[in-house]
Amino acid sequence: GEWVRPVTYGGVPPARAAHAAAVIGLRLFVFGGQTQDAVSRNIRPSSDVASLSLSSLTWSIADPTPPLEGPFARFGHAAVSLLDGGMVLVGGGAAPTTAPSEGAVPANVTYE
Repeated sequence: GEWVRPVTYGGVPPARAAHAAAVIGLRLFVFGGQTQDAVSRNIRPSSDVASLSLSSLTWSIADPTPPLEGPFARFGHAAVSLLDGGMVLVGGGAAPTTAPSEGAVPANVTYE
């Protein structure tokens, strides 16, 4: 086998490091990590959620529906997909305090 770089469509998310990803159904979700500000060049933690349709190879920046206060910006964490279609984020740095259940994305929240 060999590595290939497929052509993707849509708005490609900004480059990042120390992010986490999980597959839910036919979508790859990428959460957080460290990104670089285009103007100041400062490295900052991110709370962005991007998704890639694995069937059409189209990227989109996810917007939680219904609106909710999502997980805090973090890097160096892990993401796990759940059988009910949800995703849990575990660990990572960047927040001053964390409640034990913080980071759980409920199954009734969808990302479009």
